[in-house]
This record gives sequence, C-alpha cells and structure tokens, in this order.
Amino acid sequence: MSQGAPTVGGDNESLAPKAVIDWLCGRIPGYTSPDGNEEVEAYWSTGKVGMTGTSYNGTLPLAAATTGVEGLEAIIPIAPNTSYYHYYRSNGLIRHPGGYLGEDIDVLYDFIHSGDESKRAYHNATVRDKEMAEGMDRITGDYNKFWASRDYLNDMKPMKAALLMSHGFNDWNVMPEHSYRIYEAARAKGIPAHIYYHQGGHGGPPPLSMMNRWFTHYLHGIDNGVEEGPRAWIVREGDDKDHPTPYEDYPNPDAAPVQLNLEAGAPGRGSLSAQQASGQGTETLVDNFSFFRIGTLTKAEFHQPPADISHA
Repeated sequence: MSQGAPTVGGDNESLAPKAVIDWLCGRIPGYTSPDGNEEVEAYWSTGKVGMTGTSYNGTLPLAAATTGVEGLEAIIPIAPNTSYYHYYRSNGLIRHPGGYLGEDIDVLYDFIHSGDESKRAYHNATVRDKEMAEGMDRITGDYNKFWASRDYLNDMKPMKAALLMSHGFNDWNVMPEHSYRIYEAARAKGIPAHIYYHQGGHGGPPPLSMMNRWFTHYLHGIDNGVEEGPRAWIVREGDDKDHPTPYEDYPNPDAAPVQLNLEAGAPGRGSLSAQQASGQGTETLVDNFSFFRIGTLTKAEFHQPPADISHA
C-alpha cells in the first residue's frame, strides 16, 4: 500500500522510517488511512525507539539513524547493505552479489517494488528507466554522484544511535566489508558500537540475549553494563552462533602476522604450516583441469599447456 517509489538507497528511504519515528515520538500526526483525516496516536510509545532487521531490512535502521532523528536510540543491523556501489561494483568491475549473474540496481528495484500498482508506470519511468539507467554506469564502473548518494558512509555525520552490527564472514551476497566500514566510522565518532561476526552466510542475528541487553539498556535505561568490556564478538570455527568469543575490538588488537610455509603432499594435496619444514624435496603441479557446466548436457573440457609450479 506504499504510495512512494523504491529508490534503492535514495534519501526517501531514509526519510520514510524517520517519519515513523517522528510519529512514534509524538512530533507529527499519523492517520488510520492514506486518504482519511482520522488521526491515530502512538500512545504506547515511550519515545525511545529501536530498530533491527536483516539484509534490506537491516539497511533501513542504518538509513534512519543517518538522519539523526531524535528518539532512535539503538539499532541492530543484520547483514546490511551500506553502499550500493560496493554491492554492485568491485574495484570498478560489475560484481554479481550472491551469484545473481547480470543483476544491477534496476533489477533490485523491480524485486522490491510493492507499492501502489496504479503509480508503477510513473515510478518505473522516473526512477528505474531514468535516474538508475543514467546513473549506474555499467560502462566504466566509476564511483559517481549517483552511487555516492547511495553510500551511507557519506551520511553518518548526524548519526548518534547506538550500534550493534551483525554479519556472517561467509556472506557472498552483502560482503562483511559493508558492516565493518560503518562500525569503524561509528567508533571513530564516539558512538557506542559493538560488532558480532559468525561463520555463516547471509543473515544471522546476534544471540537473543545480546540483543536483549542492547535494547534493554538503550530503550529502558537499565544499567546492565552493555557498554563495558569487549566490543567485538566472534563466533570461532566450529562454535555455536550463540557462543561467540569476546575480543577487545575488531580487528583483534592482539593479532600479529603469521608466516605460513608450504608443506609437501603429493600425489594428494599439500598444506600450510606455521612451522618451517626442511628436506621436503621438489614437487610439481600440472594445471590441467576438466569440469561439468551445471545446467548443460555436455561436458566442457579445457586443456591448458602444463604449467609447472615447484617449491623446495
């Protein structure tokens, strides 16, 4: 029933949740229907609001927070898209988030558009077929004004809502970089910020107990020590998502470079080790591979001239 158009990161998608928060806090009127005059008051609201969501719905809390709206006290974005340029481009090249070959911002527009169908033709013509078609630049892949206006890192100056960021290290849809860049900027601004990373893919909220402490403190004023102690919570390999390991910060300040050495393993596979091995001799790798192309009936074979890669 939305009367507006999705712009995939445009200012309207920050101002819409801001308007809801303004209504929840009693600053603007709300109505029971889009065209009626009957007002409805958010009498249940305390004037302290929290937001959370996953993926696109994790981006919207961040979008609202960048407006600096009063009353938005804390957000928990889960796998949020924090820059549509970084989502669809990588070092100037078009990338395919999550493996959706050929997708670009106009395809996402079509996917999420759920508004009033009577206004769809106008929205398509003005947003998708003009603003997006002219701005997304599939030729050069450059970062331009169109993409800069859809990068929330550029809009963080007014932000003051406490931030608990969540993401999966193995998310190939919205890459973990999206979360870290906002977390880092929030920390630099002095905003209370924690980060939670797990080993899974797209989505995955922090443990419920962690989210509970976050909202309990910032929305209800309970002094539960949530701002003290570790700021980073990392689910280690093989551990349960509800049992992250705490660290002072992310990246871990105590981390140090480690030199890895090649270890022999022919005719199977070699390995990497922090120990320096000696007397392994020389092994040869022949680059000659074949594979099945999924979705076709034929086997595609590619034979390269052998490339010898040796190590002592």
